[in-house]
Amino acid sequence: MFIRQEQLAKEMGVSVSTLWRWRRDGKMPPVVALSSRVVGWQRKDIEQWLKEQTIDATCHRGNNVLASLS
Repeated sequence: MFIRQEQLAKEMGVSVSTLWRWRRDGKMPPVVALSSRVVGWQRKDIEQWLKEQTIDATCHRGNNVLASLS
């Protein structure tokens, strides 16, 4: 199952611009081209990435995961 950037931004409570910046900076899993003008991610890749961010944040004394990515 795929998730498009607009839906992911909404679920994470961030803007599409933030997702774009994280993609540009290599902080997210690579996107999958769903068509010539639409990209998204495999939901399982995003879920795994979020787990890794949570583990990393826990190791840093509970810092906010999203703040550490910005």
